[in-house]
Amino acid sequence: MIAVPRTPVIRMVLGALIYIFLVPWVVFGNRLGMIKDRYGSALFSENTITVFDPSLDYDTEVFEDTLGLKLRDFDRELYAEAYEVDFGAGADWPSVAYAVLENLVPFSAIAGAFFLGERIEKSVHAWTRMASALLSCIPDGGFTDANGAALLALEKVSEHVGCSEVSLLAYTWVDTEVAFFDEPDKAKAAFNLIEKLDEIEPREKQFKGGLHAYPTFLFKFEAGDVQVLAAVKQKTVSLVEL
Repeated sequence: MIAVPRTPVIRMVLGALIYIFLVPWVVFGNRLGMIKDRYGSALFSENTITVFDPSLDYDTEVFEDTLGLKLRDFDRELYAEAYEVDFGAGADWPSVAYAVLENLVPFSAIAGAFFLGERIEKSVHAWTRMASALLSCIPDGGFTDANGAALLALEKVSEHVGCSEVSLLAYTWVDTEVAFFDEPDKAKAAFNLIEKLDEIEPREKQFKGGLHAYPTFLFKFEAGDVQVLAAVKQKTVSLVEL
């Protein structure tokens, strides 16, 4: 083996080569991030479950101090990262987004296959265990992203139907008042929307254009020979069997 002298010039050349050949792959691998800041920069990948704490208020005098505390002193036994997000586009809704640790809620590893419509098989106990772990990560008054909502829905559907094999037929989300489930007529409108849908919309579309109310995630599942509609808003899951 020929020894290469570690001069400053050699180190500079090696650093440049690493940047040229490695960085584009890192950027490419992250460019499909689900959660973006107000300027469109990706924060978390599609294989991450993210939860949101929307308790911030720009109008308070302690906004910056509160934000700094949430970003700095978050629970590292639950979350891997924390970022400030603003759902913007007129919503003007500041929040803190937390990436849930994958080993705590391993559904993130199969979320991509699930949203491609592939049949996923887990025991009801496994879904319950992961859903319970996720619920413990959602801040009071907060909500989760499409991946987290899918897990919460899967747990309820598998329990309701008693079937371990479930596949996704359709998915979308809404952020309007139409999806308040304590009002039957509005809940019916939300379920009518997903019942008529026959496509799985891309997850990266979620929150595009900002939020004006808590998001409601809508799913159409096939479990055995039964189709079930699910609507997830914050920690609440509502089901309708077709």
